[in-house]
Amino acid sequence: MQRNSNSLIGYPIEATDGEIGKVADFYFDDQSRAIVYLIVKTGNWLSGRKVLLSTYAVIKGAARSGTIPVNITREQIRTSPDIDTDKPVYRQQEDKGGEGDLHLRCTQAILGYHIETTDGELGHLRDFIIDDETWRIEYLVVGLHHWPEGKKVLVACEHIKDIQCNTSRIFLNMTSFVLENSMAYYKPEPFSPEVDIDVDHNFYVE
Repeated sequence: MQRNSNSLIGYPIEATDGEIGKVADFYFDDQSRAIVYLIVKTGNWLSGRKVLLSTYAVIKGAARSGTIPVNITREQIRTSPDIDTDKPVYRQQEDKGGEGDLHLRCTQAILGYHIETTDGELGHLRDFIIDDETWRIEYLVVGLHHWPEGKKVLVACEHIKDIQCNTSRIFLNMTSFVLENSMAYYKPEPFSPEVDIDVDHNFYVE
């Protein structure tokens, strides 16, 4: 099922023996667009620590029930290392002596990035559309700044050429004309891409 990433923030995480905490953010690979980790803020039982939870631990279809069940125990979470979410994952790993992964990004950190088409800047990143079965980012939700009513459109991830964190920009392989003349996206999540997305243009249509 397709869901807005922002709508999943705060979802409870249920271990096999009780609740772990709530989703605070996601780490994704900026090349494959796969969600690699959920950042989970634990509850009072673990002093509110933040831990990284691999999406491989998530039971398929979990997000549809209002919680996200995982196939691990609270004890496994209790003995996991703390994370420093103020640093990118690759910096955390370098601090611990590892090589790190330069392609892991935090979803909340890049919200607001400038959207660059082939002929200039047109808007900002407002959200992601995530498939909660495959845990991949399928679409970007782009807000067009030339539209006072706050028009938003969906952009399929195959149109992303590059994500530059040093300039806070996402480069697309499409023109401003294509974005400006696409249908507005405003349907509440969850939605079905088979009926809600014009597959020829990769934008929401009624």
